[in-house]
Amino acid sequence: MKNIILITLLSLTSPFWMVSHALAQNLVPNPSFEIHSGCPQFYTQLYLAVGWTSYRITPDYFNACANIQNPNLGVPVNAFGHQNAFDGNAYIGLICYHSTVVNVREYAGVQLLQPLNTGQRYFITFYVSLADTLGFNCPSSKVGVKFSTQPFSDTIPAPITNSAHVFSQSIISDRTNWTPVSGSFVADSAYQYLMIGNFFDDMHTDTANCFWYSYYYVDNICVSTDSLDCPVITSIQEHNPSNLCEIFLNSQNEINITTANNFIQYVEIYNAMGQIILTDNNAVFENKKISLKNYSKGVYICKVYSQNKLTVKKIIVNN
Repeated sequence: MKNIILITLLSLTSPFWMVSHALAQNLVPNPSFEIHSGCPQFYTQLYLAVGWTSYRITPDYFNACANIQNPNLGVPVNAFGHQNAFDGNAYIGLICYHSTVVNVREYAGVQLLQPLNTGQRYFITFYVSLADTLGFNCPSSKVGVKFSTQPFSDTIPAPITNSAHVFSQSIISDRTNWTPVSGSFVADSAYQYLMIGNFFDDMHTDTANCFWYSYYYVDNICVSTDSLDCPVITSIQEHNPSNLCEIFLNSQNEINITTANNFIQYVEIYNAMGQIILTDNNAVFENKKISLKNYSKGVYICKVYSQNKLTVKKIIVNN
């Protein structure tokens, strides 16, 4: 009886949006790949991220727990470049295009926490970053999310269908920042599985200055009935000057952060090992300055959170 009374009071005293938001959830289990059954020792070990498996060929798993014994699979430094996780200490990587071999695609897949409801609108957001390493840094378009009523595997791979429920029309070339890919759709079936990758063939995929592989890191995947859980970002940050966030180091070893018409909510500074060494959560409008005068030479990562955006910049302190 007490439970019934509490639920009734919540419905009567809380605004509708608060009640509906409380009932919503991210339907993607282990969305940032943090929960793992072991540290990666070899490429292709996506299955170590609990719940996730290969739906086509062999996606890779990266985790900071591998930094010492298997640095090629570490975070933030690994064989494909240097990138901090968008969230936590892990992410995955997959091939979305190959310049000389036709229709090479890798897909990662997972079973949702519950099937989608037919006729319900769902919001999807995830983040990608292009690899740094020469030969794997070919920018391409069409990386996206597709839902299915059945699972797939590397031996029974998901097909290339020239369709996806949410995908990037633009070429994503940013190797420093995490680029959001987001959208929404009304479910036309009780989909139980999600997969991520490029579901378009070579004829329908755009590239730029492409040599060899298009390899993307992927992190922080969200599917929800509530856009507050999975905010739909209508444009890719690197091509949106009105929301640009600029980060640079001046001659006094001060990080200067400027934005256009945007609040800087907080800043995190990481060392090359991915450890947080400095935070600043004093919100300001448009401009902020952070000193690194007392820190040694080396590579640092600056994360700037401003409203629904995250900008990441590598900073090199030389003196």
